[in-house]
Amino acid sequence: MPSMRMAPRRRGWVTALLTVLAVLLFALERLIVDDLRALGRWLARRDWVARAEAWVGRLSPYPALLCFALPGLAILPVKLLAVALLSQGHVLAGVGVLLAAKAAGTLAVTRIYYAAEPALLSLAWFARVRATLLHWRKVVYDSVRQQYAWRLACVQWRAWRRRLRGWRQQGGQRWRRRWAAIRRRLRQLNG
Repeated sequence: MPSMRMAPRRRGWVTALLTVLAVLLFALERLIVDDLRALGRWLARRDWVARAEAWVGRLSPYPALLCFALPGLAILPVKLLAVALLSQGHVLAGVGVLLAAKAAGTLAVTRIYYAAEPALLSLAWFARVRATLLHWRKVVYDSVRQQYAWRLACVQWRAWRRRLRGWRQQGGQRWRRRWAAIRRRLRQLNG
């Protein structure tokens, strides 16, 4: 009977590939989470969002759990649409729909979770599942953060963010100059 153990050389390549994939996934998550946090803060200032979160916060545990699960269920048809687009060769549209659905679902679940957290954690099984997931997430993150690829990605990430900040500032100045020129021209035409 053949052995199910992987050869050491192959195991090294598999580990390296999984590490690179994890680094890419965590970097993408970091990018998305930063932007979603900003969007979440903006949404929290909307009156209707504050009222909805207050309502969810007053729910008992099982209705709160239903509210927590609804965004994931609501996004499912959109994800199926993305898969259909991908299967028909519309790669950019499919990936765009999938990313938009994932971002919207993540944002909704996050806002609902924090509003309903006390009620959800009053369910003993939910608290245990949450603790287990957070433990394993920490184990995986700690393992990936020790890898050279992660440290390299962090350095590249910081450099990219600095460049992006510089481009934004230059672009903002350029748009301000253009807007000022347009306003001057409009004043000349009206005046």
